[in-house]
Amino acid sequence: MRFHDPDSLLTSLKGQKVFVKDLNVFFKDWPSKLNIHLDDLRVVVDAWLESTMAESPLLRALKAADFGLFGATWWPEADWERLKVVTLFATWLFCWDDQIDSDDGSLWDDFGGSQVVRDQTLSYVRSCLDISDSQSHDKPPSRIIGGFQTIGEAIRKGYTVGKLNLAVPEQRERFMKEFTTFVKMSQCEQSIRLSGKVPSIDEFWQYRLGTSAVYTCLAINEFSWGDMHLPPGIMEDENMKALWNRTNVIISTGDAQSAVDQAIGFLEESVLEFEETIRRLQEDPIASDAVSKRQLHSFIKGCEFYCSGNLAWSLSTGRYGINCEDMSRGVFVEL
Repeated sequence: MRFHDPDSLLTSLKGQKVFVKDLNVFFKDWPSKLNIHLDDLRVVVDAWLESTMAESPLLRALKAADFGLFGATWWPEADWERLKVVTLFATWLFCWDDQIDSDDGSLWDDFGGSQVVRDQTLSYVRSCLDISDSQSHDKPPSRIIGGFQTIGEAIRKGYTVGKLNLAVPEQRERFMKEFTTFVKMSQCEQSIRLSGKVPSIDEFWQYRLGTSAVYTCLAINEFSWGDMHLPPGIMEDENMKALWNRTNVIISTGDAQSAVDQAIGFLEESVLEFEETIRRLQEDPIASDAVSKRQLHSFIKGCEFYCSGNLAWSLSTGRYGINCEDMSRGVFVEL
């Protein structure tokens, strides 16, 4: 049966139970742990949410999502100061996106208003990173957009910026490139949703890999490790780009009956491709010196943490309502 509008598709799925087998088996050889600062991080995140989202009807749901746990699983080896920055950045991304992509968000059905916010956000983030044409810092046009200020200051101080006319992007430019893609894909997703049509598989993956914000978070992977600065030759290598893509696909697929089974098969295939990509990267002579080899190993480890950590968080967060502490026997999920 083919559905031509989202409402009919959702109605047909509502109440169905699907079985999701244990996904941890795909990551059994990958590192997975919690940052030792989890409890303190939860306090910081809740305080930030109460300050930034105080007047939003989304506040309760955002607090229930437990973004402290998200940060502790994605960046388990980050030191306290950098852990706060990267976790608050991820939290900010969720808040920013939910105002547009959540049906309780203020911009859910307001495409014109969303476009204004998207343009304002890109301008403000560029300003915070000191990569805009203007030397002055823009005043944040809203409390949510302004939530990036301290995050941007930390990234600006910790990340390199390229010289004028540099063809190969440096850390801040790479971050801005991926964040811009995230914002543009938000526009694409909302446009398709408001059109009332069901996107094709190709259309879905085109915007999903952008709106997932995984690429944007990968752009701060180096920051989370402290002193990491991989040479542009490594970061722009085709195998590194493939690693980013596989990491994104795994995380975007592994959020937990035929569609689920196909997704799991796709996830398994992506894990195998991820591991093959790692092998090629480690054999590639681009990382010729000891420092680059050590940092490349840590960057890859960070990608593995993203994948295993995202699964752990998605099973327990109140955002998805699965509430599964042990997946060894699989789990039934009601749609």
